[in-house]
Amino acid sequence: MAQALKSVPLEAAHVAAGGKMVEFAGFNMPVQYTGIKEEHLAVRNAAGLFDVSHMGEVEFRGPNALAAVDHLVTNDISKLVDGQAMYTAMCHANGGIVDDLVVYRLGPERVLVCVNAANRDKDFAHMRAHTTLDVDLVDRGDEFAQLAIQGPNAVAIVDALTDIDATAIGTYHAADGNVAGVPCLVSRTGYTGEDGFELYIPAQSAQTVFDALMEQGGKHGMLLCGLGCRDTLRLEARYLLYGNDMTDDTNPLEAGLGWVTKLDRPTDFVGKTALLRIKEEGVTRRLRGLVLTDRGVIRHDYPIFSGDAEVGIVTSGGYAPTLEKSIGLGYIDVAHAEATHVQIEIRGRRLSADVTKKPFYKRND
Repeated sequence: MAQALKSVPLEAAHVAAGGKMVEFAGFNMPVQYTGIKEEHLAVRNAAGLFDVSHMGEVEFRGPNALAAVDHLVTNDISKLVDGQAMYTAMCHANGGIVDDLVVYRLGPERVLVCVNAANRDKDFAHMRAHTTLDVDLVDRGDEFAQLAIQGPNAVAIVDALTDIDATAIGTYHAADGNVAGVPCLVSRTGYTGEDGFELYIPAQSAQTVFDALMEQGGKHGMLLCGLGCRDTLRLEARYLLYGNDMTDDTNPLEAGLGWVTKLDRPTDFVGKTALLRIKEEGVTRRLRGLVLTDRGVIRHDYPIFSGDAEVGIVTSGGYAPTLEKSIGLGYIDVAHAEATHVQIEIRGRRLSADVTKKPFYKRND
């Protein structure tokens, strides 16, 4: 029997707003409202509001909270101060990626970890299995609604509704404050390549904050946005998607996440031994950016060729509305990973593509 889809707290509001609802990570979620391209460009030029309440939240509490999280993740969270966030990976003992995460140090004895929607149960089980210190480990995923406001006008929208100075929250920082009178954690990270905030809202108060954001956002050109343009936006910014560009069978060194994998830190973490060995032996492939120079659209699982040799596979791809080009990400065998041009097989035809290590899009601050 098929398992019933889970609902986010604002599901009825999305249906009422004309959202096209689809299954995603076990949840009934809006994929678009007015259209992916229109929503995408609204985020680039004004602002967009995303419901990401399907994401998971796990809290570590107690004197050993920081040490417990430190043992689970590849980045060095000892560098965090209260109110600061950090992007990181979490690995299996063999170096494969369990998930990519955002870790928030809320205090010396409180750490909040935001996990991907599809991995909520897997991540919590992994955390429990590899946490040996005395710590309270709490799955808070159903307690929160999470709304993301992204785009050049996001700061003005959020700042008008809070009793704290939203402009003073630094990138990858967070602060407690009231939004539309509701106590929230206001975080400034993002997954679109634009400035913006994520609001962690008590689930029962989600409608109050949503209504206030819609009213205030309407003054600044904000559109409701679905998961469709979230994917095109993150791909333009070259942000990775778990399940496509990262899986249990990929490691952070080949995925270009060496910058969040601190192998020289003195403390041990799950997967460190395997990753040290992989670094010493060398990876067999590397994740690269792809820009199609012929007419066509890059899609997941398309093969990558160099001459007559198949040298890789596309992991993410699509049309980039900002760039008006087809772009993608893919793993290329290390012997060909420094190539500047490859071919991608699309419906039996091999089309030319440029190879890049850089983001496809970067905002001008």
